[in-house]
Amino acid sequence: MRREDNFIMIYNDLITEDEDKHLSIEELYLYGLLRKKETLEGFSETSISFLGQTSPIPFASDTQRTNKKVKGLLLTLKSKGCVNISDADGTVLEDFKPSDFIKVTFPLLEGGFAQIPVVNFNNYKSMSDFYIYCGVVRWKNSGKGYFNSSYGRWGKILQLSERHAIDLVNQAVENKIIYKNIGDYVDSESGGQKQQKLNQYSTTPFNNNEKSIQTKKKESDIANEEFHSNRINSDNEIIQMVTVGQVFKTYKDDKKRNIYPSVDDYVFYLLLLKKLEGQQPTKSEQSFIDIVNKRMERMKNNKKFISTFEQAKRMVDRQIHNSKGNSFLDELTMNGKSVEDIF
Repeated sequence: MRREDNFIMIYNDLITEDEDKHLSIEELYLYGLLRKKETLEGFSETSISFLGQTSPIPFASDTQRTNKKVKGLLLTLKSKGCVNISDADGTVLEDFKPSDFIKVTFPLLEGGFAQIPVVNFNNYKSMSDFYIYCGVVRWKNSGKGYFNSSYGRWGKILQLSERHAIDLVNQAVENKIIYKNIGDYVDSESGGQKQQKLNQYSTTPFNNNEKSIQTKKKESDIANEEFHSNRINSDNEIIQMVTVGQVFKTYKDDKKRNIYPSVDDYVFYLLLLKKLEGQQPTKSEQSFIDIVNKRMERMKNNKKFISTFEQAKRMVDRQIHNSKGNSFLDELTMNGKSVEDIF
C-alpha cells in the first residue's frame, strides 16, 4: 500500500501487545524513519549509513555502533515480516554493508493502521515519544477520540516494566507529545477502597469541560506551587511524587489483601531526601514526605518493611557512592529512567 502524502503509515499490529509483529521502541522508530523516506510509489531507497546520518534521534554514540545497531534493527524488521530488503535490481538481500544501496518495501498488513503526520517526526525528543504518540493515535480510534489505559497496559505496549512505562509516558506528557486526563476516584463495587478510573490520553489538549477533577486539582496544585515557592518542581517530578505517593496511601486491594510499597518506591523517597539536604522542600515535596512517613510509622515493626527499606538504603548508598550524589534524583526524574535501569 502506498503511503498518503504528508503521513507515515504505522500498522496497528506493530504497536499492539501480544501480536507477532509487535515492535520494540527502537524497531518502531526505525520503521517510522523508513516510512518517512518512503516515496509515493511505496518504497524507500537508502543505506545503513544514510539512515544513521539522517535520523533525528541517534541510534548510538558513534558511527560504528550506529551502523551495527541500524543493521540489526533492519534484519529484525525483515524477520518479523515488516519490511522487504533488496538491491536496485530487486534481488533479496540477506546481508549488506553500511554503504550498500538497499531498497526497502513495506508488505501490506491486515488489521488497519494509524496515520502519523510527517511534520511531527522531527519534533520527538526521544524514540519513546514517537512510540507513545503512535500508541495514542492507534488506540484513540477505538474510543471517543482518546485512549483509556492503565500504566500496566502501557508497560505491555512498550514492552517495559510498569515503573519504566510510567516514567516514559509521563515524560511524553511533559514534552507535550501527548496529553493526559487523570482518572477520577469512584466508589468500589465491592464497597471497599475507592477505585481510580483509567487515565485518558489524547494527541490534543483536553478542554476544561473534558478535564477530570483530578486533572484540575493537579493543575491547581502546580499553579499554587509556582506562586508560593522560589523553587518549582517540574511536571514530571510532581507526577512521580503523586504516583509513588498513591502507592504509600494504598493499604489494601479490593480483596482486602495487604499492599506494600516496593524497593523502587523507597529508593525514590530516599533519593528525594538526599536531594533536599540543606534546602526547604516545596509544598509538593513536603506533602509526599508526610505521606511516606505516615505509612512508614505504621509499618515500623513489620519485618517485610524493615527488609525492603534496608535493601533500598543499600541501593541508594551504593549509587550515591558511584555517582554525583545530589544530581542522581534529577537524572532519574528528568531523563525518563527507572530505578531498575540504573541499578
